[in-house]
Amino acid sequence: MPDASADQLFDLADQIALISSELLRFRLRQRASLSATDRTRLEAAEVALDQACAQMRAQGITALARQSKAARDEVASTAQAAEAQLRRLKKIERVLEIAASALGLAQAAMAGKPKDITQALGQLKTAISTSV
Repeated sequence: MPDASADQLFDLADQIALISSELLRFRLRQRASLSATDRTRLEAAEVALDQACAQMRAQGITALARQSKAARDEVASTAQAAEAQLRRLKKIERVLEIAASALGLAQAAMAGKPKDITQALGQLKTAISTSV
């Protein structure tokens, strides 16, 4: 069952365990009427069913591990994509800060106010130096 999900494998293991339990109950109820050979065969069938149940549970655990790894990989990939997007947004934010500072300088220059020009130059310098 290589394509079975963990849930399917655990469900199958549960069904096998139920069959084994029913076989045990039958063997115990009928022990007086069963021959030694029949008892031995029923016990062997129970053991085989219990082993099959254990195998299905082990396969279920393996399937869970695969699903868990796939989910972790998806989360890591999504986180990387989000970090890349945040880096792009930060670059855009820096460019906008520089553009806004340059616009402020242009407005101050058009107004012809030396004090405002000096202040706008300082803001532009700060925007450029923090963007690098």
